[in-house]
Amino acid sequence: MFALAVAAKLKEMGATNKVAVFVPSDNLRQQWAAVAAGFGLDLIPVREAADYEDWEFDGFVATYSQMAAGEGAERAHKAISTNRTIVIHDEVHHLGEKRAWGVGTIRASEGAERILMLTGTPWRSDDARIPWCTYDSSTGEVDVDFAYEYGYAVADGICRAVEFHSYDAELRYRDVMTEVTVSLKDRGG
Repeated sequence: MFALAVAAKLKEMGATNKVAVFVPSDNLRQQWAAVAAGFGLDLIPVREAADYEDWEFDGFVATYSQMAAGEGAERAHKAISTNRTIVIHDEVHHLGEKRAWGVGTIRASEGAERILMLTGTPWRSDDARIPWCTYDSSTGEVDVDFAYEYGYAVADGICRAVEFHSYDAELRYRDVMTEVTVSLKDRGG
């Protein structure tokens, strides 16, 4: 919501002409396009190469995998670099600088007026760096520009508090060839 509010405001101010959104999955591509309409942005969920340059729309939503395969990255790059475009990367941690999704999306985003990156997890499980991020030299962690953490989101009513309820159950497992049985009821959850 935040990213779409920013994009809509920039478009309203004349600071940008187009919006390009990149997401990790097909269902997110559809969701972003649907939610964007509520902000007055008509974004086409990219299904074919011509969708990147459909000028009847305010922009497009494409998946990272579309940037790794075929002509998607070049078509997106042309659309982005020939317009004043804000690029939004949702769940940017899916990109690694030298990984297929990362390489294609970096190429596609070249020439963007602005890039807004979103993620709930600013790290990767491998050693690939996330594009456009700066890293703290002492910790190796991403230096984020803004953090809106879970506790604040719960306090603001944006997220619900996660609750874990314990139930009676019996857990059986093997530990070095010995079967162990534990009752959750006996252990107090």
